[in-house]
Parts: sequence; structure tokens; C-alpha cells
Amino acid sequence: MSPTLKRDTSSAEDRRTFDIYDGPEPDRKGMYPGRVQKVTIRKGKSEPHNLYYNVLVILEAPDDSPKAKFNGYPAWVMITMTDKEANLEREKAFYKAVAGKDVVNVAYTGTPGGDEECVVTKIGGKDPVGVAVRVDIQQELYNGSMRPKGDCIFPSTVDIDQVSPENGEDPDAGEDPDAEPDPDEDAAAEDGDESTEDDAGTDDLREELEGLNLLKLKRRAVDEFGLDADDLKGVAKEDIIEAILESLPDDEPEADEPDETGEDALPAYLDVAALTLPNLRKFTVEQGYDADDVASMKKDEILEFLVSEELIEAPNPDDPPF
Repeated sequence: MSPTLKRDTSSAEDRRTFDIYDGPEPDRKGMYPGRVQKVTIRKGKSEPHNLYYNVLVILEAPDDSPKAKFNGYPAWVMITMTDKEANLEREKAFYKAVAGKDVVNVAYTGTPGGDEECVVTKIGGKDPVGVAVRVDIQQELYNGSMRPKGDCIFPSTVDIDQVSPENGEDPDAGEDPDAEPDPDEDAAAEDGDESTEDDAGTDDLREELEGLNLLKLKRRAVDEFGLDADDLKGVAKEDIIEAILESLPDDEPEADEPDETGEDALPAYLDVAALTLPNLRKFTVEQGYDADDVASMKKDEILEFLVSEELIEAPNPDDPPF
């Protein structure tokens, strides 16, 4: 008789997995449909150790949608749990998306920040796994190129932006294909070279601001453009952008003014912290430091060193950690 090995795994949680995705990444900001695959609670590694949700949404658009080519893409969204307005707005949208209400009880296994993974099992009495939602995906600069970043989660009733796979927008939206050309528009196009040059800086700034999430937009509005933080409470993103553009001097957009120091801005802490340890070590060596010295350092040690040497921005305690 052959020997047997008996193992009892009945006490373990069912493992939730997702297929490895090898398709294209979303290359335009906008709303993308999907389903929640997993929700965990984590604790920030740095002060003040804020709790945050780490939410995985697998994109799932109808087959006839231009966004169907991204089906299966894993969109991660971090939702920090603090009393700051911008964070509360994102947290509320998440609860509305999953449970349909903004006051909820959250059930989970494990301990946030403990050795055991803390998995959310119920939000407002509902299992979040499999719930249809909309993910607001923005584009962020990372290692010199743009990449998608999940910014917020909304209910599935939110409209999806119609995005053309060729250029990221619907060129015919709102236009009558049989309409006669407007002679006034043609004349304005012929005589508009000067105004086009004047507006170029403002258009570039608008596009840059639209790529920010609400929290970063408000922070920049206050720190760089001098707007009052209290005046921005409850204000929509587009209205904040308009307020920033209106604050610019008439003769020259502020966005085109050179840096007074003449130096390039330091790399953002979150961008560098998102690197894997091998790539982080490579980045440090590229700054002129010895590879043998870096090889023995842990990730946290390298980040602390880069901040102390003023090679990257200092971390912001309000940002969700990696």
C-alpha cells in the first residue's frame, strides 16, 4: 500500500486571484468600467501611519466599447482614510459605489499593518468583490513617461467617457457631419495666429492641471498660485482649474515663467518609492553613488538617504505609502 499524506486546509481563507494581464494599458484619462476584485486595509509605514484601502479593480467594458481592449487590466486605487476633505470625498465615492451609502460598517479579517493580510469582507453589509464600479484613471509622469493611475472609484451609474482608440477623444462628438462650414470660424482661423500664441501657455497649463487628482490640484492651487484653501472646499475640479487660470497675469502665463533657481525640480518621492528595489538601487547609482554601498541597503534606507541628500522630494505624510 502506497503511503498517503493528509492535509486539512479548511481553516484557510479561499485565495482570490486574477489572471496575469499582458494587454495594453489605458492611455487616456477618464472613467473605465470594471469590477472590484479585492479590497485590503493597510497602514502607512511613515508618520502618522494613516490607514488606507488598497483596492483592485479589473476593467470590464462591453464588447462594443472602445475601452473593451483594456478588459482585464488591473487598476489599483489607494484610498486614504483621514478627515481631510479630498480624502473624505474619495472615501465617500467608494462607499457609494460598493454599498450605495456613505455611512458604513466595514468588516475585515486580520489586523491593519499586522503580519496577516487585512482583507475587507463586507462594506455596509455587502461583499465588495464582484461589484460593478467605475474607475477614474488619470495619467501620471513616471520615470520620464506617462502611466495610468487609478485615482477614485465611483458607482457604476456614472457615465463612461466615449474615447476613440485612435486619439483618445471622439472627434465628431456634438457635431453635425452634414453641417455647412462656418465662414466666421474660417476667418478667425486665418487671423488667429497671434491669439494662438498667446493662449498656448494657458492651454498647456490647463492640460497639465487636468492630469492631477483633486488633492494634488488643491495643493498646487494653494502653494503655487496663492489661492485660499478655505475657498476651495467643496469646489469641483474644473472650477478650481478655471480659478487658477484666472489668477494668471494677462501678459504672460505663470506656467511659462522660468524657475528662479534655474534648476530642475526634484523627482517626486512617490514616483521613486514606487520603484522595485533593483531599479531603486540602479537609480541611486545613476546619481553618482557607489554600487557596492547601495547593494547592502534596504529600500527604506535608500529612500531616506536620497531625501537627506536632496536628490528627491521629501515625503508628504498625507500621501498613501507604498
